[in-house]
This record gives sequence, structure tokens and C-alpha cells, in this order.
Amino acid sequence: MSVLDTTQEAGITRTPDKDTERPATERLSVNISAATAKDLRHMAKSKAITVTEVIRRAVAVLKLLEEAQAEGAEIHLVRKGENTTRQLHLI
Repeated sequence: MSVLDTTQEAGITRTPDKDTERPATERLSVNISAATAKDLRHMAKSKAITVTEVIRRAVAVLKLLEEAQAEGAEIHLVRKGENTTRQLHLI
């Protein structure tokens, strides 16, 4: 299989990347609201990263939080300088 070979199933295109150490990439097509698209572009621009990188980071954070919660951890949001804590519940 060459680097240019791709496989496709259920709207996902997989492209193997044998010539580098990077894992194979997948192209996904998703439907999001205009507001969500705007938020993604804003986050990417404010951090000088790509929208793809914003999504990678968001998925990594969500995975971390879901795994921690599954292991019995509680997730809290604490604001510096304030005496308040909010517990987050992922559903």
C-alpha cells in the first residue's frame, strides 16, 4: 500500500502514512452549527493554530475528563481569587 492509497467507509477517509512517524490520518465530514464553526475559527485564530488542532485538543481534554470521571474522579472548576467551586458533570 502506498502513501497515496486511501480507504473509505461511513464518510471517513483513511490515508496511511508509512514514510513518516505520524499515525495515519482520517478526513471526517461533520455538520456543526454556524455558531460552533465561528467559535472553532475564533479559538484557532486566538491561539495561532489550525481548526484541526483545536478539535484534536478538545477531543483530548474530553477523553481525559471522561476517563477520570469513569474512574470515580470529580471534576471541579475553581476560579482564582474567588471562593467558589463548581462541580462539572459530563453527560
